[in-house]
Amino acid sequence: MAFFLSATILSGCSVAYNEHTIVEDPVPTVRRLVSLHQLQKGLTRAEVRAVLGDQVIIGYEMPDSREKRYVPVILGNPYRTENFTQKNQTYTIDYYLVGINAADGKAADDELTPLVFEDNTLIGWGWDFWNRIRGLED
Repeated sequence: MAFFLSATILSGCSVAYNEHTIVEDPVPTVRRLVSLHQLQKGLTRAEVRAVLGDQVIIGYEMPDSREKRYVPVILGNPYRTENFTQKNQTYTIDYYLVGINAADGKAADDELTPLVFEDNTLIGWGWDFWNRIRGLED
């Protein structure tokens, strides 16, 4: 199966999609994978998901080269979630895929942004913030 990633998609962009979308042109109008500027502290996890969405398109593939039609390659967002407990406080960290730096089929840390929730409320985001919570930065 031939796999096609547009250069625009590789720079961290995507298009609106539903499961029936088939793209004739492999370079449709694009937008960023995730736009974090819409975030604000105090949002619930559900509100963050409503703002950021729960899927991202990372590229396109041609399932049948005879048809010359591309279909989106979709990943769920947040890409992964973990819980962290420190001093009797449990944090939930949702890692959102915000861009693609290398077309290697993996989501590396530099392509993810951690969103940190305490008691289901967003308290901050980004690697610097998350590292401060974990005590890895001063």
